[in-house]
Amino acid sequence: MESIGILTAGGHDGEIGGNIAHFKRLGKLANQMGHTMSLFQINRNGTIAPYIWSEKRREFEPRSTSSLSSVLYNRIPSRHLENSANIRRRMEEWESDGHIITNPHFLTKWELVDIWRKSNFLRDYLLDSERLMDSSDIARWLEERSSLYLKPIAGKAGIGMIHLQKNAAGLSLREQLKGRLMDYGNLTWHQLDDFLQRSRKYGRYLLQEEATTAVWNGRRFDVRMLLHRQPDKGFSVTGMAIRSAPIGSVTTHVPNGGTRAKVEQVFSEVFGSDRDVMISELVRVGEVAATAIARTPGTWTELSLDASVSPDGRPILFEANAKPMKFDERDIEQYGKRRLMESLTSIARRMENRYQGMIK
Repeated sequence: MESIGILTAGGHDGEIGGNIAHFKRLGKLANQMGHTMSLFQINRNGTIAPYIWSEKRREFEPRSTSSLSSVLYNRIPSRHLENSANIRRRMEEWESDGHIITNPHFLTKWELVDIWRKSNFLRDYLLDSERLMDSSDIARWLEERSSLYLKPIAGKAGIGMIHLQKNAAGLSLREQLKGRLMDYGNLTWHQLDDFLQRSRKYGRYLLQEEATTAVWNGRRFDVRMLLHRQPDKGFSVTGMAIRSAPIGSVTTHVPNGGTRAKVEQVFSEVFGSDRDVMISELVRVGEVAATAIARTPGTWTELSLDASVSPDGRPILFEANAKPMKFDERDIEQYGKRRLMESLTSIARRMENRYQGMIK
């Protein structure tokens, strides 16, 4: 039987760290598909806590000992944990011993810019981006534009995103905090520089042009895409959904006030008879973008992409996530988990066949 497991960290006092609801859904699905799902938690001191899925109790039960799965699905919940010395050491040891850790690390926005810029095809779908080092970078950018975004290189869910707008009174600054939008009003250049220095934005943020996107019901919208690696093939789209921004918001994320909608409905209303052509082009760009990530070191089994389209339907790539958050769309979420299991078990099966061939 194929050997697959979940890799996590960060639990306290016997608790499992990470998204335990996600792990339980995978354990249940693995059982339905005839597989046994293990879970391995790396503790802060570097020790390992092994668990195995119990269908009877519908939870992961601790085990005193357990052999490490050949394929580990990396769901370590934070960059801080993933980059800690004890966890990095364990992961490097296991990989050197021949274990495969899928989705080996979080992605940063600057890393994605570098990966996608190397593709002649994808360059046409990217926004101008640059690492923010000091206020002179902003001044230079605003010589040619009236607005721009500052995005945290290692951020997620739109938290920390800043919108800057040049106007007669100075610079209007709005920042997306967790669950609320902070409007700082108009700042002078000195006040902006002071704000960015105090909040330690320099070196940690990305300058990015503000995209001119299509609107639906008077609101900007993004397309959230879930993609999985097909067994013995490349990445393909599992599902897509619309996230529409509140009026005046800098982000479309649902926890920050965004709303959900179906891709087919929105594209029909915005593009009419060109709907299917526009969707097909977006899918093609998304799959090429995921494939470009998959060509970097490591093994990648699932990704989510944030994208949008211009008023004439041209795809615009924003970012990708190595550890996708849950899709609220039940059909996409369920199909995605099944495709993920198929990808993980396919990798484990190939490893097992290769091992059997070596010992004959």
